[in-house]
Amino acid sequence: MALALLVGGCGSDEGSAGGGEKKTGRSQPENPADGAELSGVWSARPMGQDHTLIIVGDSVLMQWDKGRNGLCDGQVTTTGSVTEVVLQCAGDTEEGRDKGAIEYADPRGMRVNWNGEFGSTSFTRVADAPAELPETPDDVPGLREALEKLPRGTSAPDELS
Repeated sequence: MALALLVGGCGSDEGSAGGGEKKTGRSQPENPADGAELSGVWSARPMGQDHTLIIVGDSVLMQWDKGRNGLCDGQVTTTGSVTEVVLQCAGDTEEGRDKGAIEYADPRGMRVNWNGEFGSTSFTRVADAPAELPETPDDVPGLREALEKLPRGTSAPDELS
């Protein structure tokens, strides 16, 4: 009897008595990713500029420009159904990517919606997470070679393929 009740809850909602409209798009994933699920080395080239995001557990390092002023570090946080990357960047940068909500994440790709003028950035996983967060992305063995294999970005807004 218990098995029948469990199985009875499975299946499609199409044609259900409630009718209703299906929602299109999504602001957050149904099961938001947490730091452990996001662990890895991610790369994007929005507007032709390299961005490397390294997540190890709940710790984050992002490099968006060459040099120390292009380094940001921070945490992955989850509040309710919202998972965010919260960064603090070196120097007096006006980078604008200090906080971003994870819109989508799977083993191959992730999209982050930044607060501010940058909109969303789609990242590709280029490597597994190192054992600990490095000081700079250049400290990750083989990362530069992996990044060189990625196609160059354009000035068009990012779209997740």
